[in-house]
Amino acid sequence: MLRFLEQIGLKNQQNVQRVSLSKEKVVNLVKDVFISAAERDIYTGDAVVVHVITKDGTTTERFPLRRD
Repeated sequence: MLRFLEQIGLKNQQNVQRVSLSKEKVVNLVKDVFISAAERDIYTGDAVVVHVITKDGTTTERFPLRRD
């Protein structure tokens, strides 16, 4: 989660220009956060469902957390 916040909020980074993130970049960061959490917590499920809400509508994507 900390990495996610650093990427979004640019925490602990100096002289960085804020730019808008693409939808794909944000979805990839969210996936990375859940994959990292799943590696550390044995009670985490096997998949995550991500709902992306934009001005054009919503999309739903399911992706696996574990490959074992």
